[in-house]
Amino acid sequence: MFEVAIVDDDAFSQEMLSDILSNYFPQFHLQKQFYLLKDALKNLESSHIDLVFLDVELPDGKGFDLLEQLDKIDFEVIITTMHESYMLKAIQHSAIDYLIKPIERNELSAAIARFEKKIFKAKPAKISSQAVVTRISKIALPTHDGLVLLELSDIVRLESEGAYTKFITSRGDQYMTSKSIGHYEDQLKAHSFFRVHHSHLINLSHVNRYVKGEGGYVIMTDNSNVDVSRRKKEDFLKALGL
Repeated sequence: MFEVAIVDDDAFSQEMLSDILSNYFPQFHLQKQFYLLKDALKNLESSHIDLVFLDVELPDGKGFDLLEQLDKIDFEVIITTMHESYMLKAIQHSAIDYLIKPIERNELSAAIARFEKKIFKAKPAKISSQAVVTRISKIALPTHDGLVLLELSDIVRLESEGAYTKFITSRGDQYMTSKSIGHYEDQLKAHSFFRVHHSHLINLSHVNRYVKGEGGYVIMTDNSNVDVSRRKKEDFLKALGL
């Protein structure tokens, strides 16, 4: 789970972004919301935040002032604004992306993929203090003539077929491997993948909707339905931050 803060003086923009994150990106938890630069300056350094959505035009200054005045910045930034003229400055401040409001879900999804790719490469996984696991951005799948390298962010789900495992990507590609789904569960559970059923390991980044039931089921971004087993339901909902 990644902790998120929004710095934006427009309540509607904050609400819209919050709704998109909660409905389509359950791996992100909105921890802080600020309407003024001074409040963000006062609180961000003492908060554990992974990603800040930062508006440029604020009542008491520019969003970039926040990045210049903080003594320590240990979070990534996605700029959100109605103005295209600040793009160069966003690049100078190493922002992950630059989104024009109103924010479209597809554009946000691409920005989040860039964020996760950078985090997978640069930071340890978010796990308990008893262990440290380095995040990876790709997984290598053996083929008859070599290896296929898949971006983790492109993998929608894994499906068990006996002793074999099938990978399904966001582009609709499918890859069959000779390793068990349990092998991949151990490898991917620190990277926002969750085994909702003995036959299914899903990427939480690609969950579009959860439908209640005895165990219920999820609708993924490729429109596939995946059952959630009754015994996995509680842990799955916790993984979604519910």
